[in-house]
Amino acid sequence: MNRIEIKEFAKNKRKNNLWIIWSAILIVTFLSGGLSLYLENDNIIGNPPLYLILSLILAAVISPLQVGVANYINKINNDQRPKINILFNYFKYFKNIFLANLFCQLIIFIGFTLFVIPGIIASLSLVLVNFYYVNNPNAKFIEALEYSYNKMKGRKWDLFLFYLSFIGIFCLIVITAGIYSIWGIPYMTLAIYKYIFNIVEEEKELTNS
Repeated sequence: MNRIEIKEFAKNKRKNNLWIIWSAILIVTFLSGGLSLYLENDNIIGNPPLYLILSLILAAVISPLQVGVANYINKINNDQRPKINILFNYFKYFKNIFLANLFCQLIIFIGFTLFVIPGIIASLSLVLVNFYYVNNPNAKFIEALEYSYNKMKGRKWDLFLFYLSFIGIFCLIVITAGIYSIWGIPYMTLAIYKYIFNIVEEEKELTNS
């Protein structure tokens, strides 16, 4: 599927799945947002060791959730109606998922400290990590990093352009004071996840052909 086809696909999927998608988004936002706000407490910020420990705990919670969301959205894109509890299915694999995300953030941070472009390239190179864990939950963190890095060779620019194609949606959200996000965010989520899972599942298609 090309970019236009993926976007049309996402629009059609959104019609009957709007609130199913939002239920997952709200749960993840509530959990991650609540923990992030707690970290902004002056007493915690003023205690660097405690702040570091709590930040790591936050990352340990968010990382498996991100994989759960990827699985949840992928099921919607595959004509399934997933139960909300599958968002939490990957907590039992949190060790390698957490380490993979930790190293991703470290690499991306180093990239952005060097310059903006290396940071963007690092982000695009590692974008498949959590998606890889959907079907490979026992994978070692280094395996997930290597998979994403190798798989994204020659694909980073196309994905970057796909991201940029949603600028109009962001403008509509701003113009409508956030109201259009009710439709825009599920649409972008479905489209982006479909695009990325198409990359991940290319090998299966080649194997079956």
